[in-house]
Formats: sequence, structure tokens, C-alpha cells
Amino acid sequence: MALATIDFTFSSLITEDEYLEVLALRLKSYKSAKKIPPTTTRAQMGDEFDSRSKIIIAKHDDKIVGSVRVIFHQPEDELSYGRYFAVPPPGLPSRQEYAEASRMCIDPNYQGMGLFYKLAEEMVNIAINGGRTFIVGGSTGKLTDVWLKCGFRKLGIQYISQDIGGIPHELILLDTRLVMNRNI
Repeated sequence: MALATIDFTFSSLITEDEYLEVLALRLKSYKSAKKIPPTTTRAQMGDEFDSRSKIIIAKHDDKIVGSVRVIFHQPEDELSYGRYFAVPPPGLPSRQEYAEASRMCIDPNYQGMGLFYKLAEEMVNIAINGGRTFIVGGSTGKLTDVWLKCGFRKLGIQYISQDIGGIPHELILLDTRLVMNRNI
């Protein structure tokens, strides 16, 4: 499929059926990328942070083919990335200034078609509309370079994700003001 012929629609996840489809997509995407063990189940692709996230979905022909979640925390909430650090890492703004983004996934059949950047743009719009100036994320390997092209910067902080197969991740930060007036 050529990118020009694909019409993606974006929305926030609403129904339980959509959520189950997102979990299946995460499973398919992460298994394809060898980020999780082959024995991982669909149910294991969800966690406690999904319930307090805005989960953005991209559809093509009424099928969810991409997703990313954006978490807006209350002052007392445990942070998704905070589980890996005893104290907040240096370089992070105050939690009221940022949203956390995680669990981006794209159906392997749709990778390389520009959907990654479109999901990143949606993520930035959600953060800005939610009154957050920054987005904190975690990235692995070659994807870190792609996130840097989107305007993120490395914080020089690594952690081992227990959610995604014990893979080393890099903490990254985006100042949405730097990308508001240009396309990602």
C-alpha cells in the first residue's frame, strides 16, 4: 500500500471492544519487533495506566492499525516511568507540566507508511490541549533516533523496562512549544 492511498482516521479509544483490539495490536506489534516473549498474552499488554490514559487510535478501513497512550497524572498518582526510579530523575519538569506517552504500536503491515509521525502529532496535540508543555517518553534502540527527529531530546537516563521484555530504554523529553508550529 502506498502512503498516498491510505486514509487514516484518528480518535480516542472509547469502547471496550476497541481496547481489546488495541491490546491485540500491541501484542502483534511488540512480538513482531521481538520486544516481548512469544508466550506473552493479549491480557498482559494492558496495565493499570491504561485506565487513566487517553489512548489514541489510528484506523484504516475500520481496523485499528496504530495506537499510543498519553497519561495525565494527578499529583498523587504513581508515574508510569516513575516505577523505575526511587526519586524523579534530573531534567524532568514538574509533573503538572508534562504528560507521559507510551505503548506506541503500529501494525507491522502499516510500518514505514508515515503513521508513526502522524501518531506523534496526535500525541502532541493531546498534550497541548490537555495543558501540558512537555511529553516524557521512553524509547529503545533505533526508535530513539526517530523520536529525536520528532523533536524529543535524550535526558541521559536509562532504565530496564519490566513491561517490555527487560529491554533497556532511554528516557526522552519533548518541549511541545518547539514543535507546535511545524509538522513532526
